[in-house]
Amino acid sequence: MPNEISSSINHPVLSSFDYRSPDPIEIKSGLWDLKPFKAAGVDGFQLGFFQRYWDTVGTSIVYHIQEVFSNLSINEEWNCTMICLIPKTQCPSSIKNFRPISLCTTIYKIVSKILVKRLKPIIASAVSFNQGASIPDALQLFGFPSNSLKLIHSCISSVKHQILMNGELTGNVCPGRGIRQADPLSPYLFIMAMELLSKCIEFEVARGKWKSPSVKGTRISHLLYADDVLLFVKIDKNSVLTVKKALGLFLDISGLSVNESKSSIWFSPNTISNEKDFILRTLPFRCSPKPRTYLGFPLCSGTKKRDFSEIVKRIRDKVESWKAPLLSKPWRVTLIKSVSAATANYYMQALPFPMSICKEIDKIHRNFLWGSSNDRKKIHLFALMRAAEFSHLTVNDNNNDVFKAPVLVSWISPPAGWWKINIDGSCTSLSNNIAAGGIVRDYCGNWVLGFSKFLGGGTILCAKFWAILIGLELANSAEGSKIIVESDSLAVITLINDLNTPTSHHFFLSSRVADALAKYGISSRCGLTEFQTVPPFLSDLFWRDYFGFSYQDGAGASDMLEL
Repeated sequence: MPNEISSSINHPVLSSFDYRSPDPIEIKSGLWDLKPFKAAGVDGFQLGFFQRYWDTVGTSIVYHIQEVFSNLSINEEWNCTMICLIPKTQCPSSIKNFRPISLCTTIYKIVSKILVKRLKPIIASAVSFNQGASIPDALQLFGFPSNSLKLIHSCISSVKHQILMNGELTGNVCPGRGIRQADPLSPYLFIMAMELLSKCIEFEVARGKWKSPSVKGTRISHLLYADDVLLFVKIDKNSVLTVKKALGLFLDISGLSVNESKSSIWFSPNTISNEKDFILRTLPFRCSPKPRTYLGFPLCSGTKKRDFSEIVKRIRDKVESWKAPLLSKPWRVTLIKSVSAATANYYMQALPFPMSICKEIDKIHRNFLWGSSNDRKKIHLFALMRAAEFSHLTVNDNNNDVFKAPVLVSWISPPAGWWKINIDGSCTSLSNNIAAGGIVRDYCGNWVLGFSKFLGGGTILCAKFWAILIGLELANSAEGSKIIVESDSLAVITLINDLNTPTSHHFFLSSRVADALAKYGISSRCGLTEFQTVPPFLSDLFWRDYFGFSYQDGAGASDMLEL
């Protein structure tokens, strides 16, 4: 490699990369930065287990992770990875139709997260603005300390894979190169490796060997986002040979390779045939009649309906792959909002959709929601505007279709030293039997107590008043002095306001835990039942609240009463 490129890559800020052993606070912070319910690796434990029982297992985890940094190597057993193959197509027929997702062990994830948190503040100053996003040899050129390189090399070279197939694990597979998807460290390592390509191109551009076109007075030679690369070059013999030289140098150093099946060349309309033939003989890429896509966006898109046919087809194929008869309407709404509408929103960031395309996508969503098809039409129970509001889909505003993003809310802990009571009532539609339920939690979200009680006949308003009364009595008997009561009933709060009781009104989603306890009272038909610990049927809901999981707003407002 030319010395000019080596010196431009070797960034002084990277030489200060910290490879020292982390303290317990940094290790705990790294663990808490990871999502608790991600799929477990071969160790079988999700991160939420270690977060919940940190007081028990924390000392052992700190010891082993500090040992990794002290020895500058990671135990091979902790670096054993389970690979889950996710189909990329509806009918996968070969291995390239699957996306391999690596499920790493907890210890490795924490080590990787600590390295990422140390690398993240300094990487921005070391990569080119062209970037949006055998690795150790490339990293050495950036000036990383030798000890940090040794630790990183251990993380990516001692890997053992076991592939999950039909619910069973295969034998160990030891990869010779490459990095893993779902590894927190992988994106940063790849960005650093691609920076080498950027420097190779910038070096040739500065020498005048790589002649790039100008767009509105700005010369653009390349754009990079992870492994998506766009190269811009004028049609002349020297520039084409320079492209081949720069790519060859980068591939030799990084150990990466070009996916020729996904690579193509697009020529401007005024390019003559002889120049095209020379370029296609020099570079191992095929010719494309029109620009393809970059980051999923078509590079050449008009304003006519046919220009958006591929986007509509992608949304329609996605929706039609779902088994609508097996899904309830709330599940259909969830799929539309989180997948299909999100796909349309992604393209709308840069492409102005014609009105006809917006209506066609909205029709696809409505048909899926109500179970209609080309062969069988069903009645839509709501008018178009009403259905849009119900499902958070398309809302017509001055003849412009806009996709609404759902509002996410979660359980909010009370101030320090306070307890919060979430209450709810349940009522059967046929017999008008009612029940009350509620949960008391402290300011850390810990379970204090829960209750449910079958009340006999009555109204839902009566059930919620009983829930408040029972909750306050139990909290007082447990020596709670500062108490907040949260309810989803505005009518209850209004009546309490009439009694001149100090109140405050907040828009929160009602506690799913209190709702489940009230329904338990209906099904059990028992008197007052107290739960001193989390019952099994509430475990999932409680821990979702505890770890701050959000729900989509839409179940109405919740009202808070401070006592």
